[in-house]
Order: sequence, then C-alpha cells, then structure tokens
Amino acid sequence: METERKTMSNLESLAALELMDWFGLEGGITLDQARERFDVDDEFSGVRRLGSAGGEATWYSVPADGCPDGLRLWFRGPELIMADARRPRLPLDLEELLEALGAPQARLDAYLGTLLIEESEWVYADRGLTMFVNPANRRLLRIAVYRPCSLSEYTESLRLDLKRVRLPLRARVPEGVRL
Repeated sequence: METERKTMSNLESLAALELMDWFGLEGGITLDQARERFDVDDEFSGVRRLGSAGGEATWYSVPADGCPDGLRLWFRGPELIMADARRPRLPLDLEELLEALGAPQARLDAYLGTLLIEESEWVYADRGLTMFVNPANRRLLRIAVYRPCSLSEYTESLRLDLKRVRLPLRARVPEGVRL
C-alpha cells in the first residue's frame, strides 16, 4: 500500500513537472500503474534504441499539463525506465531551478533536429534528471527523467539520440517522363 502511494506520488510529481525536489523515478513502475495516472495512447507508441549500448525500449505518448507535445513514457519490459518531454513549460522559473540543482555532472553535446548544440544536454544522473538547455539563450528544450544512476549508466543505457538526418528532396520528374 505504501509503495503504491509512493509510486502515484512520483507519477503526480512527474505529471506536474515538479523538478525542484526531483530525485528520480521510482523503480518498478509498470505500464498498468502508469495507466492509472495517464491516458496512455496505445496507437501513438513506438520502439527505439536508447544509449550507446543501443538497448531497445518501447515508448507511449501521454498528454500531460505543461507538455504541449505530450510526455513519452519509456519501458523496458514491464518497467518504466524514463520519461521525456519536448518544450516543457515548468511551473517555476528555469533559472531558479538551475540554481537549486547546481552544476550538472556533465554537459554533453546534443542535437536539436539537425543542429548540433554544444554542451546543451545537462545531466544530473544522480538525481535522475537531464535537461536540454540552449546555452546561448538559456531556453529549456527538453527534459528527461529516470531512476538515479551513474553518468556512465545514463550514457550507455538511457541517453536519447535526438539527431535528425535531413534527406535530400526528391527531384520532381517532368510530366510524361518515365524513370
């Protein structure tokens, strides 16, 4: 009973983007428990590889306040391992949060679409939090939360690959021409 209450509290904090006192996702949260809090969209889901080791994870999209593009819940097997959101609207000032968090364990280079932004992935692995911040204007681009871990565990098994590859436009074939 106490474990379930703690799990729901953890999911409520995640849904509200309350990150000031964030110390990671609870271990053992299942898809069924996530469904109790979120409207999980089974139709808007997928499988991707995470981290340098390339382990597969299944994600499900859920609506969440403060996340105009929704929140993605990532599962390996039955367990929730991470959640991320693009363009989150935090309930508090970003500068206030960054000051409270202190220096990140690492500032990694990350992509915003096809654009590489140096030192934009601020990793607080011991708190189960990564914030993607544009260092030029201090704008929050994305957040990812997970259970607390080491920096090497984060990069090997959880890190998102956000790089997009621009494909060349297909040349338009004039009418009547066969290829």
